[in-house]
Amino acid sequence: MLTGKWTPLNREVGMFNSLVKETKALSGENDEDWLTRVEIREEIQRIKAGNPDISHREAFSAAAKNV
Repeated sequence: MLTGKWTPLNREVGMFNSLVKETKALSGENDEDWLTRVEIREEIQRIKAGNPDISHREAFSAAAKNV
């Protein structure tokens, strides 16, 4: 059992790992570009969780600026 301070971190890592598993690398794409795509997807999920009414386009724009 994890203590209170580790539970949120473990949840964040689990969510990130699931995004990594479902994001396939594109042909010819290097690791840095692939990881940037994963980070943007994670940021979009975080933004949409905080504001579910935001459009995907606005969330993507905000995520791209934050990453």
